[in-house]
Amino acid sequence: MTQPVSIRDRLDGVVESGRRRLGLQSPEAADGDGHVGIVQGALRAFAEGEYYEFLDVLDAEVAWDAPAGNFPGRGALLGRDGVLEQFLGDVQRTYSEFALYPDSVLHAGDEVGVMVIGRFRGKGVQGEELDTRVAQVWEFSGKSAVRVCTITDTDAFPEVMTEARQRRIEVDAEQKERDSEDSKE
Repeated sequence: MTQPVSIRDRLDGVVESGRRRLGLQSPEAADGDGHVGIVQGALRAFAEGEYYEFLDVLDAEVAWDAPAGNFPGRGALLGRDGVLEQFLGDVQRTYSEFALYPDSVLHAGDEVGVMVIGRFRGKGVQGEELDTRVAQVWEFSGKSAVRVCTITDTDAFPEVMTEARQRRIEVDAEQKERDSEDSKE
């Protein structure tokens, strides 16, 4: 899923991350000035399937706190790579459509945090519908999100499509197809 990254790209990423931590540069996804604009842009990018723009808002060492249960990438993840591999990997395997639609995006009192109140909506790859409330807290250092905490009812979510579960479904489908062909003969 991840592509090899050149040394130059890594250095560029380190410089860009430093500029964001100092508040000198906004991520490409930002829809406006300040942290609220950054979060709104990140959620828009995510909803549009622009996952790398979404990830670009996150600090390389972001602390991603997600609920356990049926939530994609469930539990605590550390770093942008963890979010990419576990959260986005689960999203891409589990959903044909999935996004957080904010009703309110508000500055927290200390101005380094943003609170999102809205709904997760989606459609599972096996036809399940998702529409449930969510609260999400984003914490920033400079213009990079260093912590994202999600609070939602995981019972409303379809079962996460892990790589092992996806493979079992594929094997079962192949076996049914072989059995069907055998019965025709």
